[in-house]
Amino acid sequence: MMIIEVLLPPRARSLPFDAARFFALAVSIALVTLGTFSNPSLAQQNNFSSIDSGLASQLPLPLEVLQLEFSPYDYRLEEPLNDMALRMQEANDHEMALQVFNKAWQVNRVNNGLFHESQLALLENMISSERELGDWEAVNKHYAHLEHLYRRLYNIDDPQLESGLQKISAWHVHAININRDGKRMEHLRKAHQIFKLRLQIAESTLAADDPKFAFLYESIAVSEHQLYMANIPKDTKRIRRRARRDRLIAGLD
Repeated sequence: MMIIEVLLPPRARSLPFDAARFFALAVSIALVTLGTFSNPSLAQQNNFSSIDSGLASQLPLPLEVLQLEFSPYDYRLEEPLNDMALRMQEANDHEMALQVFNKAWQVNRVNNGLFHESQLALLENMISSERELGDWEAVNKHYAHLEHLYRRLYNIDDPQLESGLQKISAWHVHAININRDGKRMEHLRKAHQIFKLRLQIAESTLAADDPKFAFLYESIAVSEHQLYMANIPKDTKRIRRRARRDRLIAGLD
């Protein structure tokens, strides 16, 4: 599938100082500076509506200043926003990192459309912070979006589709094993579906003797059996357990 990248043209005016230097300063911002210039009067006092190179060389540029210099969804905002969020992740400030990642996500979708490869890394970064925060509902939601993106972006014979689905099935298997969000059956059904899709991909891309087939066949069989057992009424399970016990006792006599 061909992906068309749609970028907004840069503003038809020159920046008051070198753009590369501007972005380098912007991404080096410390956490404490994010709210420093949120007061409009302070911004006016420092004349941030017309930043000059002298001021830029003396002060770190907060997010608000970055947005004053460019329109809210200027494509040039995405890279510095992403870098800011990654620095916040490194500092274990995951709540703030998510806020900035979400802003970068909005900028990306405005400029690149709803389905673009660059959104995969953004989603994975957001998932990383959400897992640290234990926000399992958000994690599951973003894994679902990640799966949707992979399936829209890549054909069944593209190795990148298998690579992406492998990450997603790994999440569902992990969620099944720990049952942290109380949605074990939902994860089990999803894992089963993805294993079956991965088998289709393997049949289109791998040699018949590839060891991945054994893994996929086993994973499908196990998930299918667990789904089957989960759907059997409790009374039926009780009768079957009693029958097995009776056969065992009879064999001991």
